[in-house]
Amino acid sequence: MKTFLHNLVWLKNHYNFSKEKMAEMLEISVEIWEEVEMGKLSTKLTGDVFCKIKENFDINPSDMIDCLPLMR
Repeated sequence: MKTFLHNLVWLKNHYNFSKEKMAEMLEISVEIWEEVEMGKLSTKLTGDVFCKIKENFDINPSDMIDCLPLMR
């Protein structure tokens, strides 16, 4: 899951989003996003996040587990 979390942060940085914007896009709190940035897997990070990744970035979330860093 470290690769997945790293790639979430990579997406934020790649699109130059604020942590507030990224949290909004994934429909999570800023506090949960801050845990992601620290490499912590929050129990509040649900499967809905996978749907939001697909919806907002057109990326298959399983691809975010396999490669480091995520390349488009």
